[in-house]
Amino acid sequence: RILPLVRVAMLFGLNGEKEKMVIIVKKHKIEVAIAVESVTSQQEVVIKPFRGALSNTKYLLGVAIMGEGELLPIIDVDEL
Repeated sequence: RILPLVRVAMLFGLNGEKEKMVIIVKKHKIEVAIAVESVTSQQEVVIKPFRGALSNTKYLLGVAIMGEGELLPIIDVDEL
């Protein structure tokens, strides 16, 4: 099957030359292939939505706060 390819690095104006993997995301009946550099882990997270000035940030839904306090940006699949 052929899927649309979204290059995460290009969405955010970064160098995408290191993209080596593709993650297939399915929401409802729409599937998209997302090119990424690496996958470090897979886990369930609680998403904290952006508020205020960041609430209109394109392609990002919010962040997840990880165990060490680092912020993990969450891509808004509906925007892709």
